[in-house]
Amino acid sequence: MSQEAFGERIALVRSGVSNIESGKRGVSDRIIKLICQEFYVEEDWLLHGKGDMFKTEDEFYKVIINSLGELDDLDKKMIMEYVKLPKEHRQVFKDFMKNIKE
Repeated sequence: MSQEAFGERIALVRSGVSNIESGKRGVSDRIIKLICQEFYVEEDWLLHGKGDMFKTEDEFYKVIINSLGELDDLDKKMIMEYVKLPKEHRQVFKDFMKNIKE
């Protein structure tokens, strides 16, 4: 993810993200809260490297799905439900989609 895209998600301009990355600027409590909220990251992990990075497996999937670009809520829900399917069920769905495509 680019600095610009990351910044847009937490209401910071690209140069603000760059300054934080380079150590020229500290990270405020507000920015930490926004990062945790927007990317579903555990605050203790972000600040201290302790515990799990994401709150739940679903939260991890949400981060990935939200990074895919312009998807509406239905797109996101469909992808989320798909990735939660057992491998065999995903294969059935893929086979079905292949038949539609042909």
